[in-house]
Amino acid sequence: MSFWVLYTYNRELVYPKSLDGIIPMWLNHAMHTIVLPLALLEIFATPHRYPPKKKGLILLGFVSVAYLSWVLWIYSVTGEWVYPLFTFFSPVGLAAFFCSSIVLIVWIYNIGEFLNRMIWGDTVVILEYKRKGK
Repeated sequence: MSFWVLYTYNRELVYPKSLDGIIPMWLNHAMHTIVLPLALLEIFATPHRYPPKKKGLILLGFVSVAYLSWVLWIYSVTGEWVYPLFTFFSPVGLAAFFCSSIVLIVWIYNIGEFLNRMIWGDTVVILEYKRKGK
């Protein structure tokens, strides 16, 4: 959602026009639009068994830090940001943006866990119990 908000405000901040010849519009939508409806469809179609909260958040944090490290590594090698928006941030602003992004990701994780529990309840536990043949 943040991609499309920024794209609508000023597309050059996240997806410069120079990319139109490299990344077709359908692929742009596959990366930034289709993800949300498919994730919601999956929540309604498939019960998920979330790991314990601490383990799930540690794994989520690891993946988030790995992605942020990749973004920073690209910048250190090329001198250009993967997302042009980052050129407008000071180092403190960039750190604040990264921290707020991690907070948002944790919030979305918790929403997904909540929706799964509200839609499926104890179904996941019952399914696992039946699979073990008990």
